[in-house]
Amino acid sequence: MKRYSKRWFKFALGRAFRTTIQCFAAMYAMSTIVGGIGIYFMLLTSTLAGFYSLITCGIFGMPETHTDGTFHIDQHNEDKNIYRLDFDTDPNILYKRDIVVLNINSNSDLSQK
Repeated sequence: MKRYSKRWFKFALGRAFRTTIQCFAAMYAMSTIVGGIGIYFMLLTSTLAGFYSLITCGIFGMPETHTDGTFHIDQHNEDKNIYRLDFDTDPNILYKRDIVVLNINSNSDLSQK
């Protein structure tokens, strides 16, 4: 069974909300052109679209939650900050991409004691 984090739920609910609003806006536009589509039907259909969006995210995953690594920032030294990149993805794959997604950890301790 997959384990879902708070971050995953945040992105999934955001995607479902956008899907619901987009569906409602499209149905409202169609109701002004065609007519005869009630508000209850529009709300029900757009809510169902949002629900299906959540199910789709659970089955197929979401690209928004995938990261390629972590960008570490050490701010413990007052004179200078220390930065480090840790990649989880193969560099040969990253080389071909236009965009790389990284987590940012601003509380890292990178001092070499």
